[in-house]
Amino acid sequence: MVAGDLPCGSGLLDTSDSRSVTIQLHSNIVSLSTSRQTGMSVQLMKTLYFDCFAGASGDMILGALVGAGVDPLALTTQLDLLGVTGWKIDFEKVDRSGISATYARVHTEHEHAHRHLKDILKIIHDSRLTAGVKERSARIFSLLAEAEARVHDLPIEKIHFHEVGA
Repeated sequence: MVAGDLPCGSGLLDTSDSRSVTIQLHSNIVSLSTSRQTGMSVQLMKTLYFDCFAGASGDMILGALVGAGVDPLALTTQLDLLGVTGWKIDFEKVDRSGISATYARVHTEHEHAHRHLKDILKIIHDSRLTAGVKERSARIFSLLAEAEARVHDLPIEKIHFHEVGA
């Protein structure tokens, strides 16, 4: 799902027209593009960039995706394909200093052990996600682990993903 196409036909976009959303990861910027298909061509409508200079949490990104039009039920249906249990996501409209936003509240069962990159990659590869989504997700988590390893001056094997609900 992340770093891939989210076509309206798969139910991930809650629109009645032929729009799609594309999410791409470039260095520390996440690009969210929407386009509308007209006949045989695709016209780019707008692009939203997450400039994550100070980081971005998973719940913030999930809320932004739903706020941009991704159907919450379709999103959680895709997350169910990971085969991980003990989680729930609630979405609600909130107002923060006069700015409207979608808040994603992620509920998880408390676990004492954190997952490392090899654990995350196993979940991805054992999931029922499509091959393309598995490949892109594995690449994103590998890049994230590399960045965390550099920042904390640790070997990649010591990095654990406590901030991503893992």
